[in-house]
Amino acid sequence: MDPKSYSDLYATETPEQQVVRGQRDMRTAKELVTHMYAQMRYVAEGIPKGHTPYNGEQDKDAMAGIKNRDDLLRYAKESWKVADGVVKSLSDAQLQSVVKTEWGGMSFPGWVIVSIMYDEHLHHRGQLFTYLRQFGVEPPFLWDFENNAPEFRPAQTQQA
Repeated sequence: MDPKSYSDLYATETPEQQVVRGQRDMRTAKELVTHMYAQMRYVAEGIPKGHTPYNGEQDKDAMAGIKNRDDLLRYAKESWKVADGVVKSLSDAQLQSVVKTEWGGMSFPGWVIVSIMYDEHLHHRGQLFTYLRQFGVEPPFLWDFENNAPEFRPAQTQQA
């Protein structure tokens, strides 16, 4: 879920007017990226608390502070950092504990919530790829780990 490979590209290559205007009955580019990262952030923060209050309304609050591409990129990176820190700090007990959600009264073990975050991010990444293509930008190769931000590149294995 490296934001460097596609979110950076999206935020730097999207025509400014397309950040705030989209198709009817579809999230704009701004709404989509904001949703992806608000969901990631707020859902992750809820795991150690045993309840994630994320219900989509948080997207609106986050969008109020996003006026341009730089704001969007800043929000994505900030939210990634928060979510990444939370997930890295989760204990085995927190991953096994039940987390209540605002999604129709459903509850899941913490590890399932992490999986839901991943799935949510992945399916919206496909939408971002479509936007990039509409803007005449070739999306990055999905498995291009070498061009990730250094902290997200695969670790080199030691040869025996």
